[in-house]
Amino acid sequence: MQEFMVIYHHDHKNQDINIDKLFPIKNKIIENADKQDSIYTNKEKRYINCAIAYYGGGYNYNKVTFNDSEAFSNLNKEIKIDLLNEYVHLPGTGETTTMVKYLMQKAVTTTIGYAPFRFVCVKNNGYLFGETPNISELINN
Repeated sequence: MQEFMVIYHHDHKNQDINIDKLFPIKNKIIENADKQDSIYTNKEKRYINCAIAYYGGGYNYNKVTFNDSEAFSNLNKEIKIDLLNEYVHLPGTGETTTMVKYLMQKAVTTTIGYAPFRFVCVKNNGYLFGETPNISELINN
């Protein structure tokens, strides 16, 4: 065990480990939203509105239906993010890196499951940007 700790300590000093590398969903959402023009820019700030999120893990058979064609017409296609695939294709070489990659893959899939995450983002036209719902509308819905 001591030998592993020395090897791990050595590799750890050369690695930048943060939540976005261990759980890269934020970067994948940004990457996919950019590809489908779902990033709205206002006053040089960029915004992504993921109006619908189907969280992965177990299979999520939920479906959102719309009575309002205006809302539906302002949504882009569904984004699918398969984190299992992301973990399988992590870069890295060396015995320790391979072992850490395998352990991380097992930990993530054991925790969140194997099914992909799915997101539906609003188009980049600023639909409803800066607006808030009326409390009485929320109560009635």
